[in-house]
Amino acid sequence: MNSSLAPYEFSLIIPAFNEELRIIKSLETLQAYIQKSSALFEIIFVDDGSTDNTVNVVTKFCDKHSLPIQIKSHITNIGKGVAVQTGFSLAKSSWVIITDADLSTPLEEIEKLLSYKNAFPIVIGSRALDRSLIEDPQPFYRDFMGRAFNWLVQLLLLPGIKDTQCGFKAFNKPLTKQIFDTLATPGFAFDVEVLYKAKLQGLAVKEVPVRWHNVLGSRVSPIKDSLSMFFSILRIRFFAKV
Repeated sequence: MNSSLAPYEFSLIIPAFNEELRIIKSLETLQAYIQKSSALFEIIFVDDGSTDNTVNVVTKFCDKHSLPIQIKSHITNIGKGVAVQTGFSLAKSSWVIITDADLSTPLEEIEKLLSYKNAFPIVIGSRALDRSLIEDPQPFYRDFMGRAFNWLVQLLLLPGIKDTQCGFKAFNKPLTKQIFDTLATPGFAFDVEVLYKAKLQGLAVKEVPVRWHNVLGSRVSPIKDSLSMFFSILRIRFFAKV
């Protein structure tokens, strides 16, 4: 399931936690995209200590459909940031793309990100730049909390970046490897640390509007994770170093 000698053009990292009930649809979509794409993708699926049957479901699907995916499993749930860090460390290509397991941003939007790869070392998808591209919006309370979080991030860390939390990003691995090697935020706010360290290093970030739709079954807890992300912002602001 791991073709280590393949000349990959891009590495696609999919972090996941307890996605048993939704992952088949995503894998079917992924398979269709890979088959029609002219690029050669390395796919790295990182299971962050799921307590359901996610890994077995992915393994059986890939074996049945000959979908080449490298599967890496954490023994316990640590956080999305660590899952992405694991996938990044395994990536063999010079460009690494991160997407959420529910594929809330269609894979076809990858072309939008990669169209800027010769000019920017980091290209991030954004739901805030063109809200007409949001096909199925989040519930009001999640949208409000997301806007409030982004406002704080802009105020304290990243003025000008409208949406740090869209789970659809592309990174030049050689230029951002040090950032991911020293990533200290295990949870959902890892994006903020990555982008803030990129800012400290003088790495330019391109924010690109992408299509997005809300998928039922979000793993983000409105209260618990929001508080955790808030304190993560403060830690990043005062302790993050290049």
